[in-house]
Amino acid sequence: MAGIRFSIDELAGRGLDIMYDPAETLVSERLGSQGHEGAGHEIHVRLRAERSGEMISVNGEISGHVTAVCSRCLGPVPIDVTSRFHLVLLPQHELPEESEDDEIELEPDDLDTAFYSGGVVNLEQHIWDQILLEIPMQPLCSPSCPGLQYDRSGLEEFEEIKREEARKNSPFAGLKDVWRSDQAGNSKNE
Repeated sequence: MAGIRFSIDELAGRGLDIMYDPAETLVSERLGSQGHEGAGHEIHVRLRAERSGEMISVNGEISGHVTAVCSRCLGPVPIDVTSRFHLVLLPQHELPEESEDDEIELEPDDLDTAFYSGGVVNLEQHIWDQILLEIPMQPLCSPSCPGLQYDRSGLEEFEEIKREEARKNSPFAGLKDVWRSDQAGNSKNE
């Protein structure tokens, strides 16, 4: 996603508008097992980045659609992706120092803060985080999806064969013959 990288020098003065439409193959690759194979994915990213001193403020909008995999039947699930977000980027040297004994309590504004180092800012991971947050953890093609359907014919016969094999291979199968011969001997003596 080279379209989501920029030099902080490009932000001087009036800021920078970034428009990026990743290729469908890249979207499929990034979605991995969450994306339905062979389905059309279309993502549009629009960003506005501005610099104030060392702080960079990014306002973004992501729109488009992806096709996920139904968690019950494995069929396609079309999902509209719409996300607006704000991100504040600070230089790495402003990252608070930590020690093993320190507990850090995050404030709501801290969740929109990230850090950069050097003269180039890469927003790729932040963009993909926003896209993946739009996909449900267990997508469903419909609330009444029955799940995987399979042919049950022959299942009873297969289960009976397995039960018969288990009886034959039982470690107690030999005792049955001893018990029968013992029962036959007892009935003759009576």
